[in-house]
Amino acid sequence: MPNAFARLRRTVCAALVLAAGSCLVAARADPDDAPSPITPHEVRDGLRAFWAKTALPDGSFRPGVDPDYKGMSDSALSDMAPLTYAVVLHKTFGWSLPDETKTTANLLARQKEDGAFYHVRGTGDPNAPLTRVYNTTQGVVALHALGVKPKYDPLPVFEQALNGDYKKLPLYTTSFFPLADRKSTRLNSS
Repeated sequence: MPNAFARLRRTVCAALVLAAGSCLVAARADPDDAPSPITPHEVRDGLRAFWAKTALPDGSFRPGVDPDYKGMSDSALSDMAPLTYAVVLHKTFGWSLPDETKTTANLLARQKEDGAFYHVRGTGDPNAPLTRVYNTTQGVVALHALGVKPKYDPLPVFEQALNGDYKKLPLYTTSFFPLADRKSTRLNSS
């Protein structure tokens, strides 16, 4: 399980690079011409431009360039998704965040004394088990990528879910538990 986070990061990075490359091809394609090849440099620059355009003054990130776009799937459920993806990708590629101090403060401010992380924008009920587990996993992963410990122990959120709420959660959330446990243990032991 120690490589689960690394595999997850590589998978998310590969998917975003492919998506960015596809967007660049679609944006540049002339219907009368064959698409020109996209270089890795152009993909990298496109990703960096995307993050620059979606960075918010409080250190968080929007799910898209259009300020009115609310996201879909996980980024619609919780604004923890684009924030965490931005942190993980910046750290994976060795890039500096637009304002790492504000991003770190933003993440820490989202954690409450019960250990859970909460979204600022999103469609998820902040007190629903799925949203609590999702947001807390995202918060723990982002803070781990930044090398920062959570203010409070997040494991009670997962313990509560394991004491009954897990029966109501989608099956994919079972992948959150070992990841959160591993990152929480590592962050809280040093």
